[in-house]
Amino acid sequence: MLKAIKDIFTYKGEILRLPFLINYVILRLTFIIVNLISVYVLTSINPNIYSKIIVIILGLLLILLELSIIFNYKRRILSICKNLPVSITLSILLTIPIMILEYFIYPMVMILLNLLIIPAILAIIPAKK
Repeated sequence: MLKAIKDIFTYKGEILRLPFLINYVILRLTFIIVNLISVYVLTSINPNIYSKIIVIILGLLLILLELSIIFNYKRRILSICKNLPVSITLSILLTIPIMILEYFIYPMVMILLNLLIIPAILAIIPAKK
């Protein structure tokens, strides 16, 4: 158990050579900041062609960030189960439906689940060798 807890903060080969949990927090905070900036730009700037271009660019950046979060999940789940189709399916199921539930149904519970509980559980599970 102590080794699994230590593995949260050690390198496991994820993106940017950071541990899974730290990398996930960085990606999620970047996603939240870009999302807030895009909402600000969308609601505060006069509707002209430049604001529409900025919103489109920020929307594409949000899509890329979400794909990198899914990729981060896939890498961690792949190191746990060693099965590529299962890891891709689980990473998509851990990201997209939880975000939809987070926005529409149970915001506070799902935010805690999405931001803290699921990544911590995945970080603690030891990888297969």
